[in-house]
Amino acid sequence: MTGTLPRPVPGPPTINLRPNGIEVMRWPPGQGKSTGVRREIADAMQRGDVRRVLWAVNSTVGDHSLGCEAQAHFISLGVKASYGLRLSRL
Repeated sequence: MTGTLPRPVPGPPTINLRPNGIEVMRWPPGQGKSTGVRREIADAMQRGDVRRVLWAVNSTVGDHSLGCEAQAHFISLGVKASYGLRLSRL
């Protein structure tokens, strides 16, 4: 794990993208974490620092789902993105 934010701190969240790294964030709603992190991911992909990212959300069904929102934002940032529901037995 590359980083964990155990409690909110002032200001927008940032991440440290590394190949094969895992980033975990815990932040209150409405603080800009998704938007900011997607921008950082797009920048890192455009620089060639990372090639593939798994973006996990709790909703992927419907036009207003977090998966659909992330896909639209990534595409607007110039990143090829797709989303879907993946099921597996635990």
